[in-house]
Amino acid sequence: MKRFLITTVQVLFISVFLIPVQLLGQEVAAWAADSMLCCGSSTQLYVTRGADTTENLTYTWSSDPQTPGWPTNEQNPVVEPDVTTTYTVEVWDGLETVFQSFTVVVYYPPVTDLGEDISACIYDSVVLSANVPDMQYLWSNGSREPYIKVGCTGIGIDVQQHWLEITCEAGCIGRDTIMVAFEFAECTYGVAEYGDESKITAYPN
Repeated sequence: MKRFLITTVQVLFISVFLIPVQLLGQEVAAWAADSMLCCGSSTQLYVTRGADTTENLTYTWSSDPQTPGWPTNEQNPVVEPDVTTTYTVEVWDGLETVFQSFTVVVYYPPVTDLGEDISACIYDSVVLSANVPDMQYLWSNGSREPYIKVGCTGIGIDVQQHWLEITCEAGCIGRDTIMVAFEFAECTYGVAEYGDESKITAYPN
């Protein structure tokens, strides 16, 4: 977690009765709890001042692009950006104003699409793949390969559900589910006509 620091200047306050030295400048740090987010996640923004101060400070947060309902005067607001956003906090001590900015980068889950549900012959096998390169994969059967091959025993009808999770480098997860139905109705039994004769080939159960 990175903290970005700025420091106001030191100023001498002169009185007609005495000449005290008062340090008006303060070290101000502003940061986000998470500088990288997956879209749909939230993070809290923080701003702190130097210790051992009795001054009352005013905080004003703004952002680019604009956050709905902002500017806000909360000291440590919680945000849920849907795009990469730069946040700026204005800190005022009654005499001086300082600004601090930082950026929260927003990542999106990988597009995970296994396609439409599939019907296949009970004697066939089906290859499932989302075709998303350079990602981390986790299938419902525990495989971490980019694709899996599924089938059934060939004894009877079998309806299976398979899911895939794809994780990008930022830790965002895309997920999709597909149904695969193995049915006799999808099998070809080799019915063909040869002139006046019909040939029927039946595959054993």
